[in-house]
Amino acid sequence: MVAWQIDFRLDTKIKKPSQLEFFNTVNEFYWLSLYVAKGIKRAEILYVRDMYENYFMPMLYKMIAIYIGCKNGFNVSVGKSYKYFADYLS
Repeated sequence: MVAWQIDFRLDTKIKKPSQLEFFNTVNEFYWLSLYVAKGIKRAEILYVRDMYENYFMPMLYKMIAIYIGCKNGFNVSVGKSYKYFADYLS
């Protein structure tokens, strides 16, 4: 196999979280969603944008990756920047 034929999905394989890590991920996601909702209610657009882009979305991506891993036995990769999400979500 030559270098350009290597499957780079192996580099970003989803790791099975511990029970505590999973709980903390879900808990953080819910707290961040409240912060975004409060910012919207208060019309703090810059705060909302910062919370949404830098904290909320990465946590959502992590939760989706865990879901994909659960459905596929944690034997898959979602790729760099989660570019293979569409391959595993229907």
